[in-house]
Amino acid sequence: MDIINRTVIKRYEYAQVNLATDSNGNKLIEKIQFHISPVIPLTFQYDYHELEMMESIIKPLEIPHARIINSIQNERCTTYVMDFIDGINCGDEPKAEYLYIAAEKIGAIYSKSKMNMNRLSKGIIEKYTLTKEKMFDYIEVINKYYNMTPIYSIINYIFDKYQNQTQFVTHGDIQFKNFIYNNDLHLIDWSGQIDPFFSDLYSLISQAHKVDADMDEIKKRYLEFSKISSISDEDILIGGIINAIRAIFTLLIFDCPTEWVESSYNELQDLIPLLNFH
Repeated sequence: MDIINRTVIKRYEYAQVNLATDSNGNKLIEKIQFHISPVIPLTFQYDYHELEMMESIIKPLEIPHARIINSIQNERCTTYVMDFIDGINCGDEPKAEYLYIAAEKIGAIYSKSKMNMNRLSKGIIEKYTLTKEKMFDYIEVINKYYNMTPIYSIINYIFDKYQNQTQFVTHGDIQFKNFIYNNDLHLIDWSGQIDPFFSDLYSLISQAHKVDADMDEIKKRYLEFSKISSISDEDILIGGIINAIRAIFTLLIFDCPTEWVESSYNELQDLIPLLNFH
């Protein structure tokens, strides 16, 4: 592919996103994921990638996503080029309606996952499924910086409660900045996994106050498109706890700004007392 121009949109130690133009004048998104080791030595393997998730999970499940046009890997990085989705980045113009539409989108993802999980390879399912053992690994890393010892009993409670529940695909980073709107809403920047927790729904509801959105409407639309009969407040709370632990771990190992880590940690500390697990 002949790319003749690039403008950096985002740049981190571990990744870069470019707005690119090809020789025909078409706009594209070029993502570069640098092959760097986590700044914190890990005793377990952690190598999830958006490209692999999109090609091996999102695409087989027929979940709407930007088309991957080309990809190349070398020792230094993985580079992939995607369709450019023209529209409003909802982080620039957040609105309640975007949360309502996003609830429909992630509800539909639940439904598609439930019906079509057999399309995924056994290896991909094992790699991307969140287990109790993985959560304990994440907490062990977090405990090097924060004292989270009481959380082990909570994780045991959560995984015992959900051991027979439906596993489904999550987006992993549901924020306004990861929505593009152009008469429809598109989810971008996937970093999810496979688990039975409503972490994406929690993320939507937790942002409702920013745009005076109706939390009941968000939940109603999610239920309609997921075809789930009901979701309890505890289900949503647990989604938030799982989301916060995973966020803290990921932010720590990639040496993200301290304020990002502190924000997720403080959120977790606010959520834990709300869970009646004894």
